[in-house]
Amino acid sequence: LCEVVIAPSPRAASGLLETEPFAAMITDFMFAEGDASELIVQTRQKKTATELPIVVVSSSMDKLLATRVLSAGANDVAAKPLHPGDFRTLMQ
Repeated sequence: LCEVVIAPSPRAASGLLETEPFAAMITDFMFAEGDASELIVQTRQKKTATELPIVVVSSSMDKLLATRVLSAGANDVAAKPLHPGDFRTLMQ
């Protein structure tokens, strides 16, 4: 079982990552104030991919976006809508 914490923005997520231990970060790519790229880069400066796996989901996931977020440091990507079974497999 796990606890889900929702951050409304990359800035809020960054603040939570400073104060709370997390087993993984699942983030949408698009936010009202930008995208998750900078959040991923900042997170990777502090936590390795093994210490904090990052999965980026997006309804507009394509090869170019996947390459972009994986290059920024994400562990994996997924297109929305994401089936619960696929999500469980992704997180294992």
